[in-house]
Amino acid sequence: MSTASHDLCIAYYSRSGHSKRLAEKLAGELHTDLIEIAAPTYAGGILGYMRAGYDSLRQKGSLAP
Repeated sequence: MSTASHDLCIAYYSRSGHSKRLAEKLAGELHTDLIEIAAPTYAGGILGYMRAGYDSLRQKGSLAP
């Protein structure tokens, strides 16, 4: 089965880099585009991690600019 690159893309969000590496590997194998989902509110250290957890518990997203 062959998938044309314009029919597929991989979107990912990664705080620590693990998901990014997996998405890059998958995109390479599938020969498709890669789109990073940014969440600047959650960037950087323990405070970003705690904010992401807090927002998750409250079911509140912070992906909008």
